[in-house]
Amino acid sequence: MKKSLLRLPLFLAAVLICATAFMSAAGGKKARKVNFADAKKAEYVYLEAANAYTQGRVDDYLMLLRHAASLNPYDPFIAGALGEVTIQLSRDSGVIAKAYRALADRFEAEPTERAYYIPYAQAAEYLGRHDDRIHIWETLDRLMPDRTDPAMQLAEAVTARYSVTVDTADFNRAMRIYDRIEAATGPTPELTARKITTLMQRNDTAGVERSLGMLAKAAPGDSRTNLFIGRVFEMIVKPDSALFYFNRAEAADTTDGTVYLARADFFQSRGDSAAYRDEVYNALRSQNLEFPQKFQLMLNVLAKQYNDSTKWAQIDDMFNTLEEINPGEAKLHQLYAEFKDVQGDNAGAAEQYSYSLDLDPNDSTVWAARVSALGRIPDEDAVLRESRHALELFPGNAYFSLMGSFVLARRDQYPQALLLLDSADVSQQRVSPTVASEVHRVRGDYLEKLGMRDSCMTEYELAIGLDGNNFMAMNNCAYFMALDSINLDRAELYARMATESDSTSTTFIDTYAWVAYQKGDFEKARALIDRAIAIAEAAPADSTVTEEIVEEPEENDENGPSAEIYDHAGDIYFRCGDIEQALAYWRKALAIDPENKLIKKKISAKRIIKE
Repeated sequence: MKKSLLRLPLFLAAVLICATAFMSAAGGKKARKVNFADAKKAEYVYLEAANAYTQGRVDDYLMLLRHAASLNPYDPFIAGALGEVTIQLSRDSGVIAKAYRALADRFEAEPTERAYYIPYAQAAEYLGRHDDRIHIWETLDRLMPDRTDPAMQLAEAVTARYSVTVDTADFNRAMRIYDRIEAATGPTPELTARKITTLMQRNDTAGVERSLGMLAKAAPGDSRTNLFIGRVFEMIVKPDSALFYFNRAEAADTTDGTVYLARADFFQSRGDSAAYRDEVYNALRSQNLEFPQKFQLMLNVLAKQYNDSTKWAQIDDMFNTLEEINPGEAKLHQLYAEFKDVQGDNAGAAEQYSYSLDLDPNDSTVWAARVSALGRIPDEDAVLRESRHALELFPGNAYFSLMGSFVLARRDQYPQALLLLDSADVSQQRVSPTVASEVHRVRGDYLEKLGMRDSCMTEYELAIGLDGNNFMAMNNCAYFMALDSINLDRAELYARMATESDSTSTTFIDTYAWVAYQKGDFEKARALIDRAIAIAEAAPADSTVTEEIVEEPEENDENGPSAEIYDHAGDIYFRCGDIEQALAYWRKALAIDPENKLIKKKISAKRIIKE
């Protein structure tokens, strides 16, 4: 009998062909003559094919297989090897049918060779050839009576056909096979699970319970067996029985974390939050439960309870418990930091992100999250320090360049801010057009602060060209166009688009008003500035928002209208002929910015004074 000299993965098993001048086809078919030289050459080519496969040259493997088959088309082993590949690659039903027959012929030639029967059985299952699948495992069950796996596979194949035909004979046959195996080996969770799969196809819950009872009797003190039984009872909605076996599983092994996981899921499904909490703690404390399972458990806890502030202290304690049992897990600290973010504990989040980075410093997203948390504290020194550190690890990262530059800009260190921002790599390979646009926009802001108005406007136009939704770039560009009285039509377009994008932004509305003023449309300017002031003055005077270093500094961070808006309002009302209201607005502007000499001159002269 021909034996395989080389074992390859399923559907690509390599075999040695027989070196004979006359080859015999599988299944007792009439012998067919093959030229001796061709047979030897086919043998050599097939061995070369096997070598090509082991070297990862799959294309060469297929080419050589085809050549070997053309030299000796009657050898079932060469044809079978080619059939495995063909079934995977072809979409032609006729080609697949021929390849499938080759697998069948090879199996019949040597049925007990695993490299032959496994690919054939898999192909039969894939193609829905239930009768062939049953034939394979019947043959092996007969030829290998001392092994239980062919019988198991036979029962599964018969069950699969039953699911299609609903023939009671198939169901009864499958159960007889399982009973035969069970009589030889005794009940096991694997065997019982297969029996239950068949029983559930007939919704035979009584049969399921009988099978579970036999398994429980066979291994009453085994934790995993009782756990399995409990899960099945839970699946068939028998909660009392499920809990009974979960309790037995816990009693059998109090260190088994998988039992606590199952019990936690059970109590959660029953709405018993106290018992669920206890089982979660037990699972987290378990020494034999792998960290990924515990981590997934924490994810599940957070998914259901993160928005319930009454559970936050409990979740904090769970994190601390898990950190104590499983120290040194970067993912755990990152998850805890994200939960701290939800709680609004910016300092706690920054601390946990730091622990995560100590364990794994190569994750730029965690660095970004830490810098963001530091910015929300706010801790300017730490933001600048960590942004620069991150840039050493991730050169050209635009986020860190921006965040560090914002700190420097807040300190009026615009040359340094511009230098740091210029380290950002805004090429298409590194960042999206949106990010590149924002870098250009901020660069424009810094250039303007340095008195480089022409370069500033170029940056704004670049920003708008990259991202047509960068409305801050449009606003800023429009504002400086208005100040310089240039391109006012374009300035009006940008200001209108920005205002339409956010009708509550006093910054955008003020710019639009100032563009209208510069164009001489004073009534439109007054309507817009009135709207900006109304929105700003409606903001609660006692509202406080945690200052964040997440964007470049504004001229005025207080609630309510800025000195600039009131100053603009005074100019606009003056042009509309309302001198008293103009003076009132200038006085409000001066109250906010008492050192502003130009506003003082306006009030003193009771008219607009040019700088």
